[in-house]
Amino acid sequence: MTKQGPRFLRWILAEAAQVARQKVPRYGRLYERVARKRGAGKATMAVARTMLEHAWLMLKRREKFHYEVTEKMVLGGEPVSRMA
Repeated sequence: MTKQGPRFLRWILAEAAQVARQKVPRYGRLYERVARKRGAGKATMAVARTMLEHAWLMLKRREKFHYEVTEKMVLGGEPVSRMA
């Protein structure tokens, strides 16, 4: 992601990426992998870019968002088996 374009849009994407890396396991793994090699800032932007790519594909294919849920994720103390 370059520094061209609206600064506000980059800021919003970075904020969304911070939340997504905590809530969506796929984005969390991407963040950790990139952060080890390149640092936290680059990792956040990598997640933001990936989110944009996924959003574009979802719009293009007219799909709903879905992610994998692991047994480690709990809701109210009970293991969650499937979420969409």
